[in-house]
Amino acid sequence: MLAVQPDYNDVYKAIQAARFGAFAAVESGGTPLIGWAMETRALDLTTGQVTTDTRSAALKEAIARIHFFDNNGWTRGFGAETSKRILGDLRPADRDKDVILGSLCALGSRAKALRRLADLAERAWK
Repeated sequence: MLAVQPDYNDVYKAIQAARFGAFAAVESGGTPLIGWAMETRALDLTTGQVTTDTRSAALKEAIARIHFFDNNGWTRGFGAETSKRILGDLRPADRDKDVILGSLCALGSRAKALRRLADLAERAWK
């Protein structure tokens, strides 16, 4: 499955379609996939190397905790508030929305939920 300049919705659908096959993406500036590449240990076809995971241990733990609260797509309530708190507690160096959203996309979060999480991050980081 090849996705050219996909958004998170395209990535989600392509991964489902390629469930037991290969998936390749040509990312766009609008939807960076660096977090997805780190989470999946994706092969960079321009270098032939596995994507280096530069996420800190604290960020990886935060991503796992936020993913746990994705049962309702971070809509109102406990999951959204807890995820917002987790995001707010991140060190400034770990506040990379592209890395966080891409990582959660790789873990199966849907595009609509990721948009809500992006909004929560913006509010948490004001």
